Amino acid sequence: MKNVFISFSSKQTEEAERICDMLEKTGISCYISTRDLVPGEEYASQLISQIDDANVVVLLLSKDSNESPHVLREIEYAVSHHTPILVYALEEVNLSKSMEYFLMTHQWITGKGELDQKLVKSIFHIIDKNREVPEVISEPKPSAKPANSVNKLTVGLGIALAVGLIFILILSIILIIGLKNKNASPSPINTKQEVQAKPTEYRLGDTITFGNYYNEPIEWRVLKINDDNTLILVSKDILTIKAFDAAEGGHYNTYDNTDYWLYENHEISDPDLQILVRGNNNWGQSNIRTWLNSTKEIVNYPDQAPTRNAVGNNFYDSEPGFLNAFSEEEIDALVTINHSGSEDKVFLLSSDELEWFKEADIQIYAKPTESCKKHDESLADYESYSSTYHTETYYWWLRDSHSNKANEVNIVLPDSEDDTLDVTSVGLSSNGVRPAICVDISKLQ
Repeated sequence: MKNVFISFSSKQTEEAERICDMLEKTGISCYISTRDLVPGEEYASQLISQIDDANVVVLLLSKDSNESPHVLREIEYAVSHHTPILVYALEEVNLSKSMEYFLMTHQWITGKGELDQKLVKSIFHIIDKNREVPEVISEPKPSAKPANSVNKLTVGLGIALAVGLIFILILSIILIIGLKNKNASPSPINTKQEVQAKPTEYRLGDTITFGNYYNEPIEWRVLKINDDNTLILVSKDILTIKAFDAAEGGHYNTYDNTDYWLYENHEISDPDLQILVRGNNNWGQSNIRTWLNSTKEIVNYPDQAPTRNAVGNNFYDSEPGFLNAFSEEEIDALVTINHSGSEDKVFLLSSDELEWFKEADIQIYAKPTESCKKHDESLADYESYSSTYHTETYYWWLRDSHSNKANEVNIVLPDSEDDTLDVTSVGLSSNGVRPAICVDISKLQ
């Protein structure tokens, strides 16, 4: 096990290797990517594994690391997995909003004095309070030329005299200031940590990491800021491929010994038959709404569950609810919204709400995450479309429909299409899910 994971920008590699060497001389084992990455293995999985094994993450904060998306992802992952973070400030930095949010409650190694010694002391305090903290000894730089003993003595006396005079002058100034402020009330000390603990303000388009899915932190974009300062967030990418709702008859496109694969949607005029054969487009009764809002390991579906027979590929009747991997604090921060009588903590957007993308200057098109593709049984559909039309973006569900069919809802099309919206049958299991949430960020601070 490595005691310390060192997070840094590649532009500070020399300083990172110096700190790694210094820490290991005190007996603290370190992981540093420039030395410990194994060639041929997936880069991201190695980093995640090393952060999981670390007792503490040391962030070498600089202007470069503050702007590095790779460093931000490492810090986000450490925060979400409750790994302590020590911020070793290499220079003064105006933190990005995302970095400020993640670092506001963590310890900073900054100010005057021996920063290396402070860092070692802080690490030992975390990993082993009972061990004596070793002293960090900096090796002196060799002189360019040896000086003779007379010159050394003369320089030494001169320095001692100058230091003595400066000390007397400083002492006099302190005494004068002390007398002037004797009756004044002391001003509160504004520490670095206090500055970082102020409420964070977000802007439209900002990225926030919140919750987990497929054992990975979820990235969200700020889509709308409400009057009460709660935030509407939409997932940055398509998180999963799932059917909107199952065929209520229990077998997709088959009912009462009739094969409906040969029937176009307009050829099935009976709304009840449409629902039995291809699913229900009512958001409040849909499988996808039930799954998105469930915290349970076993989701209770009030009607036909999304089994393999009822939806085909990407069936999810045995998958834990979307909120199952969220922390209690995160779930508590979710604000319930009413959608036509449906009380939702997690929801799909409507076609009208797509206007928010323009206001937030966010791209409406989305691509599936790597984990989404890895779990997609219909991946061939995506890969075929992607290679044919030379795009990574894909279809994703909305919750409403302007169609007169009981089994159709709106979807957002990929960027290669002429239009932005279309309608499709809710039972199709090859469309993406891009959830939205309303969050009270103040509950997370």
